[in-house]
Amino acid sequence: MCALIGNYWMQALELAGNAARDNKKNRINPRHVLLAIRNDDELGKLLAGVTIAHGGVLPNINPVLLPKKTAAKDCCERVVDHNNNPRNVGMLCLVCWFDFYFLLDLSFE
Repeated sequence: MCALIGNYWMQALELAGNAARDNKKNRINPRHVLLAIRNDDELGKLLAGVTIAHGGVLPNINPVLLPKKTAAKDCCERVVDHNNNPRNVGMLCLVCWFDFYFLLDLSFE
């Protein structure tokens, strides 16, 4: 029993050390212990009901809350005027304008 607990303890400390190194820290703090335990399957199941003081929570952002990006918006945000000054005025860049032109099949008259 003691060997089993020692094995889990050493695994948790090793993973916490890796988490500290990933965060460019020299010391292991409760946050690193929490990240190590919650990101490991076995330790996460073993310590599922445990609260670690000053550990915080795992970073998790619901994808629904993230802003939606469209290809045309990313392209047209970098419109540059004739003096090479960037501007964001909602105008179409040349690439998007040609795509729009050929989609509508317009002609210059």
